[in-house]
Amino acid sequence: MAFIAETNTLSSPLSNPLQAPSEPWNTASLTMNRSSRYASLKTSLDPAFHDSDPGVPNDAKPDGVPSHYTWYESATQPGFGNHPPAGWHAITMLGHVYPAQGWKTWQAPNTRIQIKGAETWILSKSTKTWKQVQKTDRVAGASYVADFAGDANQPADIRDESRNGGGISVAVNNGYLFHFWAERATMNPTDIAGVYAKFEARLVKANPNGVDDLDSARYIASAGADYWRNHHVQWAADWSNNGQVAGGRFKWVARHWKVFAMTTMPAEEIKKNPPPLNF
Repeated sequence: MAFIAETNTLSSPLSNPLQAPSEPWNTASLTMNRSSRYASLKTSLDPAFHDSDPGVPNDAKPDGVPSHYTWYESATQPGFGNHPPAGWHAITMLGHVYPAQGWKTWQAPNTRIQIKGAETWILSKSTKTWKQVQKTDRVAGASYVADFAGDANQPADIRDESRNGGGISVAVNNGYLFHFWAERATMNPTDIAGVYAKFEARLVKANPNGVDDLDSARYIASAGADYWRNHHVQWAADWSNNGQVAGGRFKWVARHWKVFAMTTMPAEEIKKNPPPLNF
């Protein structure tokens, strides 16, 4: 867990915090206005390189989060970025799913959030090439109190979705979020020129034979990553064992698959030399 309760300097309110989820990625636009490397990506989904753009508002505010938290309004900007502390050797992607502020989860009781495709890529400073250090559909996580107070959490309602497109699905209630992560990977703290982390999410029915209330659901999600001292240390309240790489903004989760991502590089820079994604 790497959200930190700091004062947020971004104060512009969203004009319509519960607007309808955005439209699916248009695959026909993949080759428009892109470098040859960017255009060659084998992706049927938007890789979301703009999710960490500074100052771009979240699609909605996360329910139960104090307004002074830095990620209440927009993407969390780089913590350690490309410069983890000396002697730290582990990294992991992470993610968060919240109900949107002003919406109650009882309004869509047959909706769950499905998550898969967790990946982390590191751009080598020495070779200028990307290395994939994490790739899994099986993330771990828990139901945390919305503001992370005291790191309080409880087991989440997790369901296997390997026969329904992969990964897991979860139920999330007001006052809580689903905070999740992949098993830590090894990184070289002196050879990082960029980091990209992502997962995919969509809405699914809790009871496949029940009412379809997916269009009534208002859940938002974001991606991030943490550096860790090593593979084995536990979280410490003084943040001596882990710290944030960077974070992405909160976007609507919809009935179609969507990528939620984080990068330490400006979007236009990563487009010139993107990781060789294939999803």
